[in-house]
Amino acid sequence: MIAEFRYGLEARIGLHFDFESPIMQAWSLPFSRVAYGDADGTLFVLSVGQSSVALHLSGDETIVETIGSDMTTLDLEHHTIDIKQQDDRIIQITEKSVVLIDSFGR
Repeated sequence: MIAEFRYGLEARIGLHFDFESPIMQAWSLPFSRVAYGDADGTLFVLSVGQSSVALHLSGDETIVETIGSDMTTLDLEHHTIDIKQQDDRIIQITEKSVVLIDSFGR
């Protein structure tokens, strides 16, 4: 949630939604780099319990939807420990795997 004060008035910009599981950590990635399809926007990876959850925020920032493991190259079956993005590479470390995504795919 982004809050901004201008001339003494508070403006709130952003989406608010409830999530049923406690979120341990969260990362944001460009959707087009880690998911299948032509959609734009941002992918949020949430580390929850024994697995991970991927949420797609649309490019116009009006819709948030959960995407399944069949729609992304990331490992959502296991708890994500860390995700790093450097240059054209994305590395996801889970309890059971290391996923490397570069400009050529998985």
